[in-house]
Parts: sequence; structure tokens; C-alpha cells
Amino acid sequence: MRVDPSERLLNDGCTMDDRALAMLAEDNMIRAAFCWARAAEGGFVREEGAVVLTSVSAPMRPFNQIIVREPIEDGAALLTGVRDHFSGGGRFRLRVREEVGLAPDLVAAAGLVRRGGIPSMALESPARQESGGVDVMPVRDKRTLLDHVRLVADAFDWDPGDLTTVFTPALLSDPAWLGWVGYISGEPVCTSHLFVDGDTAGIYWVATAEQHRGRGFGAVITRSAVDEAARRGCCMVGLQASPLGKPVYERMGFGVVSEYATYESG
Repeated sequence: MRVDPSERLLNDGCTMDDRALAMLAEDNMIRAAFCWARAAEGGFVREEGAVVLTSVSAPMRPFNQIIVREPIEDGAALLTGVRDHFSGGGRFRLRVREEVGLAPDLVAAAGLVRRGGIPSMALESPARQESGGVDVMPVRDKRTLLDHVRLVADAFDWDPGDLTTVFTPALLSDPAWLGWVGYISGEPVCTSHLFVDGDTAGIYWVATAEQHRGRGFGAVITRSAVDEAARRGCCMVGLQASPLGKPVYERMGFGVVSEYATYESG
């Protein structure tokens, strides 16, 4: 069921406007990024005012990133982060909500180029659904974690070897992190993972094997994460949607609560 985009009913019966939901989703996204960095080889995290930075040894922009939470006046923290961690030509990205924005001269000084954007979405109280014939298994060991890694790497056109240095077995011992892999006749076909922070949850890295797309498996594996968030009593579930995933999430009841601008190293 869709709701008025300015107001959404949550699990505890309260309502929250889009800005509040966007901030909760961003908080979760940052904590999830910290989780990945802590588990990764060469992981590093730093918060300085409105600027959040995470980096890993693998050359993958989503895990080497800066998030700007509020307007920046002097830009010192942002430029320091770029110089300290990415001055060697490493691949990284910066994300900032459109309503926050960045001054063009600051973008130029940091050596960044605009590369589109991505919507932040949130979901009201979920309802359980059937699994659609997919055998959904939790990621609990190195084998299922490797299936998760391979599916995500294939979907995002990454080197699986690089991703194994980020999604390491350390994730399996983090109670805030949960993953799922969907199987058909023993073949891994779809995956997702969830990060729970207090009473909020975020869904990340939803992926379906290319030969199995268009059969509703992305919705099935996303639903596994939503159901777990509901079981834990989370007041909202957030995600950042790719163009391929956005229509799927909209059909599930997610609504856009904010838009992110994405900048990358030139």
C-alpha cells in the first residue's frame, strides 16, 4: 500500500515526514559503511563535523567514500579528507543529499566530477509475503558469504577477489549485519543484506544473477530483509535504489524521501 509521500505510518504507530525518514536512512547508511570498513582489509573510518569518510584497501568507490551530511562553509574537513586518503589517485566517491548541496568551487578544489545521483527510499510497516519458490538461506558461514560476494560482484561488475577483502568473515560475527542468499535447486540466484542500527534498518547490495532477472527474485530477497527488520521492531527500513531496482522497491511500497548527488574523483 502506498501512502502520502509527505507522511508515512511506521511500525510503532507514529508518523514521520520525508526529511526525518531521510535522516534516519542516512544515519543507517553511514553506520553500515562503518561496519563494512571495520570488516575490510585496510579499513578506515573518520567523522569530522558534517563530513564522514570511509576507506578500504580494495579500489572500489562505494567503500572509499565521503558523505557530507550538512552544508559546509569552509570545506576544510572535506579537503583534508581528500588529501589525506585519496591524494594518490585512488578511486573514491562523494555523496550528498541534494538539499545540502556543495559549492562549485569546493567541488573543483576537491577534484570531483558530478556523476548523476541516486534516490534514498523508505518503507512503511511491511507485510509478509511468500518466497516465490526461492529457497532463501541466511548468510551464516564462509560458503554462503562467498555466494553473496559472487552475486554482488557480478551484478555490479566488480572483481570478486576485491569484494572478498571487504565482505570478510568478520561480518558474520557482527550482530547488526545479516545477509541472505536465494537458491533454486542449489544454485545461488539472488542476495541482499541488512544492517540494523537501533530501531532503524537499511537494505544494501540487492543482486540477482543476470540469467534469472525479471522473475521477481529481487523482490523476494529484499522481502527477506524487510521481514527481519519488522521482526526486530524497526520503525523504518531505508535503501538507496539503482535504476534497475527502483521500480521493484516502489511496487513493494518504498517511497522516495530524498535524492543524493554523486561525485567521483576525476
